[in-house]
Amino acid sequence: MKKGGAVKYQNRGYVPSSNLLRAIAMQESRMDPRAVGEAGEIGMYQIMPTTAIDPGYNIPSLFPELQSQIGQGKRFASAQEAYEANKDIVDEVLFNPSQSERFAQSYIDTAKSRFPDDEARAIAAYNLGMTGAEKLEDPSSFPYVQGIGSFVKSPDETRQPVNIPFISAVQAGT
Repeated sequence: MKKGGAVKYQNRGYVPSSNLLRAIAMQESRMDPRAVGEAGEIGMYQIMPTTAIDPGYNIPSLFPELQSQIGQGKRFASAQEAYEANKDIVDEVLFNPSQSERFAQSYIDTAKSRFPDDEARAIAAYNLGMTGAEKLEDPSSFPYVQGIGSFVKSPDETRQPVNIPFISAVQAGT
């Protein structure tokens, strides 16, 4: 992962709106809003540009105007083609922590709705996608999920367990 300007955004006062989003940002990019992953993920929440454009699963697109132009007989044949034609605009939004947080929150909310009794699986879905998370035998043992657990702090910023059952178990070492 390439690193960029986390200090710049931290100095502007950006703070994720929840402990879970902060943990995801730490796991994904160490809270670096200028991070670029090896597979092309962008920003603090390491969002794939094509997923931000056309996420599926009834997750709102960050770019509904582009999403509406994708498909047979439309301007773009694929989300990748839409991204390539609008790279500067898409990248600018994904590098903005506040805007990318909206998408990350929508994705997590959708995953929690899809896996209502399995928060570990919902968090794994952020990393693997919904289908990938469905295939996990034991999502609480998935390294990404355990990594999220290691970054979750209680509201008083101690490493005490918070009210997320599987994360509390990870923090307690069980």
